[in-house]
Amino acid sequence: MRRGTTCRHTFRTNVDLTNATIFVTYQQGKSTILEKTGNDLTVQARKVIVNLTQEDTLSFTPNTNVVVQLRYIMEDGTADASNTIAISVQDVLKEGEITYVAPNNTDTTDTTDTTEGA
Repeated sequence: MRRGTTCRHTFRTNVDLTNATIFVTYQQGKSTILEKTGNDLTVQARKVIVNLTQEDTLSFTPNTNVVVQLRYIMEDGTADASNTIAISVQDVLKEGEITYVAPNNTDTTDTTDTTEGA
């Protein structure tokens, strides 16, 4: 994962998590840097999708691993956690978020027909 970029992490499980309360935790060292839950996640039965923003990925320390884990609790109180996953965090040359600027679509080319009929 590269800092300052947007990325998507998809977790596939063997359990339908549609009605579960889910937490996806990102940790570096012993510190929790980021946790996604509720509306931060897209849940599709046995798949959980986490979309990270530029701000999210900039919160990670470069050139070190971030460890990710999905945890959940079902309506009946059953709780479980995935194995941890280590992801390398790469740095970028220029710090900060990239701002999107829409292209300027003002075409100044004159397409008027100026030929005169005989």
